[in-house]
Amino acid sequence: MIRRRSRPESGVAKLIYISTVDVFAAEPRRPYDETMLDPVQRGTHYRQSKQLADAAALEGLRRGLPVIFIHPSGVYGYSPAESSWFKKLVKDILE
Repeated sequence: MIRRRSRPESGVAKLIYISTVDVFAAEPRRPYDETMLDPVQRGTHYRQSKQLADAAALEGLRRGLPVIFIHPSGVYGYSPAESSWFKKLVKDILE
């Protein structure tokens, strides 16, 4: 007999939430702490939306929603010209 875990009230079996490490406080030369969201509001609307979304996912977790958090340090692919410094860095390393 296969036993299924009961679903939370939302009906969601599991939420996989992908965000960014930018939601955590980080100080130079200090151990990185991924247990607390940074209380300081970020400077752009995009970065603020990441903070708010992480807080919402945490609230869901507190209410019983099974959440898996993934916080990559950077995701790079085809991107705007503003990140050309990163493309140059990768190219320089490869060469």
